[in-house]
Amino acid sequence: MKDTLVFFYNIIVPIFVSLIYFVLALYTKKIKPLRFFILGEKTYQTAFWIFLVFAIFLLGRPFQILSGNETITLIVSQVREFLMISILSPFLLVGILTHVFYDSRKIKNMAAFSFIFCLLLGFIYVYFNFKSINGIHFIFETKLFGVNIKAFDGNWFGKNNKYLPILFLIRIISPVLIFIFASMVAIFKAVTYPKNGLYNNLPKKYFLEGIAIMIFVLSMFSTGMMAYFWNFQSQWYYLGALIAGIIGFFALKLPPRDFMIKNDVK
Repeated sequence: MKDTLVFFYNIIVPIFVSLIYFVLALYTKKIKPLRFFILGEKTYQTAFWIFLVFAIFLLGRPFQILSGNETITLIVSQVREFLMISILSPFLLVGILTHVFYDSRKIKNMAAFSFIFCLLLGFIYVYFNFKSINGIHFIFETKLFGVNIKAFDGNWFGKNNKYLPILFLIRIISPVLIFIFASMVAIFKAVTYPKNGLYNNLPKKYFLEGIAIMIFVLSMFSTGMMAYFWNFQSQWYYLGALIAGIIGFFALKLPPRDFMIKNDVK
């Protein structure tokens, strides 16, 4: 029974949640022709890539643990971490800034700096992550339709791993602090948006986006804290990703202005 539950939240949940974000990416493409003239084409282009990269990151978990091979496990882990630290984090920050403040020179400068900075962090993380892994360990074994399934993951949390503080610090900077900053920008814009503004639903959209980001990043941060300080391995941040995805869908579906509902995508 225990192995079945571990299989469920390590395999089934990641696949299910990743599908939600693939759908969000496709939905962004669908509504872009109806919305880009108000919120800007770059807003929807960035949103598409955010959802797509995040979906790939989430879907990578089953591939990471089902290979049974230390090299493949490490490669998939490296790709997932690099996607989160160096691609998704700056994309999310730039996407929120573009969505909130539209196009400006300052945003372009911020985008260039954030991508360069996060790329640097990603390469540093990959280097020390490579030096940190010490073989693989067994997670669970179960049967599905008569097929025996075994899962393994890398050993990163040994007591003698002197590189863990570096890895932990990088993850605190990106994605945690970057996500929190992006979330606070969206929430701040929501509460300071003029009450008689032309697009009366924008404050709701900003607020929902900020809350969705905050829910996910706090779930990921708490997962990392439990693993780092108490060696408690869990993937419950997928629950945070699920809740964030649902909230994100409602934020994406909400038109900037009430009268647009009749002519918008249902």
